[in-house]
Amino acid sequence: MTLEELQKIHPDATEDTWHRHPNGGGWVQNTATVADSAHVSGSACVTESARVSGSASVSGSARVAGSASVSESARVAGSARVYGRSGVFGSAYVTGHAQVSGRAHVSESAYVFGSARVYGSAEVTGRAYVAGSAEVAGSAYVTGGEWLASPLYIQGSRHALCQCSKSEIAIGCEVHTVAHWLDHYAEIGRENEYTADEIAEYGRYIQMFVEG
Repeated sequence: MTLEELQKIHPDATEDTWHRHPNGGGWVQNTATVADSAHVSGSACVTESARVSGSASVSGSARVAGSASVSESARVAGSARVYGRSGVFGSAYVTGHAQVSGRAHVSESAYVFGSARVYGSAEVTGRAYVAGSAEVAGSAYVTGGEWLASPLYIQGSRHALCQCSKSEIAIGCEVHTVAHWLDHYAEIGRENEYTADEIAEYGRYIQMFVEG
């Protein structure tokens, strides 16, 4: 991408405020930090206070902006956008028209693509695949499985509930199989000092997850 093409995206860009990354030739705003070991290529841009480190790569027409971080061997490609205070780590891959924003994290071997969005304080990790128009938001925690639609997420009166894999539910910091929750939710609730009304409330939510 030429400077003139960059200026169509960032009209104030000049050779004094931007530079080409030595590994790949992609454009980096001088306020951003990109390690020499990282790769920025094609029409990709790293802007504002964003950081790219390790052997991470940003390619295609991807954008990494705000205070976002891409590190280790993570890849951001296609027309993906990573911004806010979000992070893409490990060997995670974000591509297509996917967006990662807010304080969300995508890590380990997770794959986010299509028009999927991960935002808020959500985390997508493990071998999770989030695609299509799926959204993972709030404090949702998704650890595995293929998600073409948004995983179930309920903000209860005490903690959020999230379907973090095809067989598991997270409530606050407690992660168990659906079967375990059905058998033990009342006991777990009492251990976490839930009131009787709150235990009943969360029992109804767990049943909603079971019924889909």
